[in-house]
Amino acid sequence: MALALPWPRLTRSLTRICFWGLFVSLLLSCRSEPDVPMKITAPESGDDVISHDVMARDIISHKSGVQHILIGWRELYDVYGSRMDQRARERSFEQARVAVRDIVDKLRKKPGDWRELMRSHTEDPVAAQGKVYEAFPKAKLTPPFRQMALRLELNEVAVVGSKFGFHIMRRVE
Repeated sequence: MALALPWPRLTRSLTRICFWGLFVSLLLSCRSEPDVPMKITAPESGDDVISHDVMARDIISHKSGVQHILIGWRELYDVYGSRMDQRARERSFEQARVAVRDIVDKLRKKPGDWRELMRSHTEDPVAAQGKVYEAFPKAKLTPPFRQMALRLELNEVAVVGSKFGFHIMRRVE
């Protein structure tokens, strides 16, 4: 006597479970991050947007992972050439500072929007995909970026300038 196994029914049930699991995970990945405690150390007023107080610290980590929002301006064309983002080509230095200040203000109000702000504002196409840059003392990163990355506390946001523009940086690892 052969056993009647419920394979068709079991297969349908597993398919439904997998489908709904995938659907829920996609929904969750689309929402903004929870409001994690984020320390913003960029100046709140004045013309300067650079976080000099963070750069003045001693190195607090010999390895860190950071994400950033890169904001450039048209005078940096020689650095980028034809690879320069169209938004940067149309922006002056002063407009870049205003853009940085606006992004930092948005982060102060809603820290959970980091990913969305990074995706929509960065002019680094790799950063727009969520890349985490690994920083360590001899990393092949532009020196101000590397130096800032090694001074940030976890979930701290700060701004530094380099030959590529302004970097609004967040330490995530």
